[in-house]
Parts: sequence; structure tokens; C-alpha cells
Amino acid sequence: MYPFRQAKVGNLLLREFKESTDPADLIWHRDESDRIIKVIKGEGWQLQLEDSLPIPLVEGAIVHIPAGEYHRVIRGNSSLYILIHEAKDQNDDGENDGKDVRIARMKAGGMSDEEIKKEHPDLYEADKKKKKKKVNPAYLKGTRKSNKSMKREINKCAKEPRPKSCYDYWDADKKYDQAKKESDVPDLELVEQYVAAVIDEAKKKKKSGSSKKLSKATKEKLNKIADKKGYTRGSVYTEYRKGLAAWLTGHRQGVTQHQWAMARADEATPSKAWASVKKSKAKK
Repeated sequence: MYPFRQAKVGNLLLREFKESTDPADLIWHRDESDRIIKVIKGEGWQLQLEDSLPIPLVEGAIVHIPAGEYHRVIRGNSSLYILIHEAKDQNDDGENDGKDVRIARMKAGGMSDEEIKKEHPDLYEADKKKKKKKVNPAYLKGTRKSNKSMKREINKCAKEPRPKSCYDYWDADKKYDQAKKESDVPDLELVEQYVAAVIDEAKKKKKSGSSKKLSKATKEKLNKIADKKGYTRGSVYTEYRKGLAAWLTGHRQGVTQHQWAMARADEATPSKAWASVKKSKAKK
């Protein structure tokens, strides 16, 4: 249970910390995205960032909390009310950079998108020096929203170290699934994919599927492929693991990581340049 209450106000979160909050509940933690907070009301409260002295949270103060940086709130002598704005990709340029932080600061200060665009058009101009990563058109056959998410997540997951969210069912896949659910025509294939995704998620014990041992059920499926096509089992396992890694570079929307890898293992042949399967020398 969180030591606060919150409600969504437009694209912001209004969060309340009670004066009676137990200090032991105000633990050190970190967030996945940059956050801009604006103090609405409160007395005696402080914010402490990692390796820094506490700073007072006075009314009207705007503070930037970088993504991944540990921080904590120190209780004051009244209830604290703050507005939170996550500084994600604010200008739709596929990046989460300083421009997004500046835009988020202005939004937290009460400015609208239109006002910011009018006064600071440079924040919405793409950096000409940055080359956009080309995305396989096959991965952009979803909805407008899911395609936009797919581009953003491919760029995010192309860099090491990859965030933990890269190994989960992507937002693009969820938005694609949601759009299909809202359609009048039932999609049985999508239902099967959704069930498989839930099962895969429950079985996942580590963030990276490529680094853990293959499950018994997965090995049984891969063994059938290997034996049917006359390939060594080890080479089919390798192909499957390559498929797990390839999913992170982009994939058809609505397809889980393990489905993608299994399809790769099934389609691989020694004649294909990308494949690593090998013929078995065992006698049949």
C-alpha cells in the first residue's frame, strides 16, 4: 500500500501525503521516467535525491527528478499536495531527452501544449543530427497509436542496458490488442495470442528470456521441430534463443517474444543465411 493518495488531473497526477504518514513508509525509491513535480501546498516537507542534501518543498517549487535516480520524501508538519508530470516523449521525436524535460517543466507550471509550441517551437523540431532508426514496415501494420508506440519501443530497446520493460509484452502490443478487442469482428487468432502471452508472462522468472534455461515444455516443442526436420536439437535451441533476442529489435504487433522465437526456429533451414540450424548425423 502506498503512503499517498492520488488522482489524475488532465495529463498530471495530483498526489496527497497526509501529515500522519509513517516516516518508515517514505522509503528510498526510483522511477522509470523523468518526473517534474510542482508543490501545491505543504509545510516542512523535504525531498532528498541520492548523494544530495534534502531540499525544502515550498509552495510553488518545481523540481526535476531524473529517471533511475534514488530519492525519498521527508515528512513535514502538514499534509503535502504535489502535481506530477512524467517527462516522457513530450514532442513525439522518438527520444526522451532534455527537450522533453523542459516541456514537462512548463506543463507542470500550467502551460498548455499550444502555448509551449507557440513560444518555444524549437523544442518540437527534430534534431537534424540524429538519424532515425529505420523500422521494418512489417512491424507497423497495427493502429496509428500502436505503430507510434512500436517505433518508440524499438528505439528504446535497441540500446544497452535495456530497461526491464523491454522484456515484457510491449505497450505497442497491448494497444494493438485493445484495438482488436474494440472491433466488432472477433479475432480468434488474437485470443490465442493473448492467452499465450499470459501463460508466457506467468512462466517468466527472469527479465531476459534468452539468458535462462529453456523450460521442459519449450524443449519438447523444439525437439519435435528438430526431429521432424532432421536437425540437431542444440542448433534448434540456438535458433530459438536468437529469436528471443530478435524480438527485442522489433516484431509484428500482437506476437509475444516466445511465439516469435518459436516461429523462427520452425522456419529456419540451413540454406537461409540468417539461420544456424544444422543437419543431424544420427541414424533414423
